Amino acid sequence: MTCNLFEMVFIPNKKNYLIYVDNNDIKLSTPKLNVPFGIEKYNYKYIANLELGDGADKFHNTLLNIDKFFMRMSSDRNFIKKFNNINMSIRDLFRKIYGKTYISCIKNRHGHPSLLRTYIKDPNVYCDIKGMSGNFKLHLSTLWISKYNYGLIYYMNDME
Repeated sequence: MTCNLFEMVFIPNKKNYLIYVDNNDIKLSTPKLNVPFGIEKYNYKYIANLELGDGADKFHNTLLNIDKFFMRMSSDRNFIKKFNNINMSIRDLFRKIYGKTYISCIKNRHGHPSLLRTYIKDPNVYCDIKGMSGNFKLHLSTLWISKYNYGLIYYMNDME
């Protein structure tokens, strides 16, 4: 990912916000990662957890930096001033998440590599990926908001 997060544009979509930079999706390419559990169903959605193991340190740090960026959005009232495209939707977003808790897609597992939760639009494309390894194309798609929390949704777009 080589984009400036301060150039993000947030488009309201139901209760969420779609995320773009320069009218483009934010895409990330992973190093080789394992899929330890295959496709799972979680809250009526299909997910795959990617294991951030050996060789994924740089990618893991990129994800942690994205997390820090979004965490700061709910606690620093002056952070909005750093954005290049300040409009009503970004003001509305900052107002909605201020004081809420950021929930990361990264789940730390003591004694085991962390997991990155990704969503899958069409589970039939990735039929049986349990135990497989590969390079993945991810799409940082959506910022979701609930009563007390907010977070990001990454979609798995492709596997090599």
